[in-house]
Amino acid sequence: MVSLGRSARLIRSGLGTSRGGLVVLGAVLGVVAVVTSDLGAMVVGVISVIALATVMLLVIGRRRTPKGKPEHSPGAIAGPAAGMDTSLETAIRSSRQRLAGVAAALGLEPPRNRAGPPSAQPHAIRPLITVVVPVHNDEKYIEAALQSIKLQSYPHWECIIVDDASDDASVQLIESAVGSDARFRLIRHEVNQGPGAARNTGLAEARGSHLAFLDADDLLLRESLSDRVQAISERQPDPFLAGSFCAVRFGPEDVILDDLPDRRHVTQPDFVDFVSASGECPFTMIAPLVSTEVVRKAGGFDESMRSGGVDWDLWYRILRNGWVFVPSRSLGAVYRQRGGGITRGKPAAHTEAAARLILAAYRNADPAILSIPSPYPMPDPLPDYQARLTIAERAIRFASMALIDGDRPGMRSTLAVLESGSWYLLDRHLDLPSLVTRGAARVLGVRPKHLDGLEDELAPFVVEVETAVRRVTG
Repeated sequence: MVSLGRSARLIRSGLGTSRGGLVVLGAVLGVVAVVTSDLGAMVVGVISVIALATVMLLVIGRRRTPKGKPEHSPGAIAGPAAGMDTSLETAIRSSRQRLAGVAAALGLEPPRNRAGPPSAQPHAIRPLITVVVPVHNDEKYIEAALQSIKLQSYPHWECIIVDDASDDASVQLIESAVGSDARFRLIRHEVNQGPGAARNTGLAEARGSHLAFLDADDLLLRESLSDRVQAISERQPDPFLAGSFCAVRFGPEDVILDDLPDRRHVTQPDFVDFVSASGECPFTMIAPLVSTEVVRKAGGFDESMRSGGVDWDLWYRILRNGWVFVPSRSLGAVYRQRGGGITRGKPAAHTEAAARLILAAYRNADPAILSIPSPYPMPDPLPDYQARLTIAERAIRFASMALIDGDRPGMRSTLAVLESGSWYLLDRHLDLPSLVTRGAARVLGVRPKHLDGLEDELAPFVVEVETAVRRVTG
């Protein structure tokens, strides 16, 4: 008799792993069982047992074979994954050779060390900072706000407190908290004029080169001023720099200083300018450390805006004139969410002011706000600048493709669509090396990430494209 194992192998060989084959076999055996004699039924039974054993062997075999890994007989050729690795290595090696060949043919040289003279390098600054604190009936909060200023690790500051005709115990508490500390000055309004006017009073009296604003019900973390000064130092000299900004946490009304850390690292945008703000308010009143000169040239705060948005209006005017703010990368202040605050107390008026400022960003700038001397005013509507960036991104990518194909004239003609005078905008917003890499990847037939190790080979192309872009847009 044929052994059970051999029978199973024969059936498995004939039917493979096809479930449809087993179903057909079962149907045939059923017909045979009906039309045959008892002896035939016995034969059918034996065959059925063999078929059942075959199914069991198939199931066991599948369980023993690792999922996604087909069985291979000795000496079988490796699967496609190994071939893909080899192919990728070949493509990268070919890309390196092609880049080197094109660079040599075009006479492109490796970039030189382009570091400027020592005087042009970032340097530490330790300016006097004026912290302006407007107060109006804030007896519940003012002592903690002033204490948070006293605890600052950065030592070079003065604080101007402007009481806007409070009729509670705010003034007495201020005088008690300040005592004989000469760093604090208290100025009083006889008549309530609003928060914008109170801040303008502080602005007029400021002796510091930079301003920080702290509302009487908010708090600074210990490293707040230090971190914002450091952020400015790291970007010096930058003719477009208006100041820096910290992250602000929104906290409950009853938050206390003891609950706050000295510093907490946060992720923030690399910069804020008119385009990146996208028409929105870029940060709260207490976030920036801003040049006193820039704020004065911008005209200070609009004192007519007494229902909110007065800070947004100032930041909008500064950004519209082409200035930029850089982040401190740390949490610097806590904004107490009071039930009686302007934003929550007058939501309709605040929303109306916000709508006006958003619409202004999408229109030509009012000529009156562009009278401030600035290196790169931005009078056109926000979408115009966004469109220029989109066009430039594509043009630079395709110009890079032309250059890597050895077509320098093609690169130059492709960049002709860029707008003269837009270098500042492109340099700030576009990652030019990344765009060149993307163009190279398309020409070489690989993914951009596969060129991560070819920075040296790509560097001459980056320099050549940047030089050409600057020639058109500078």
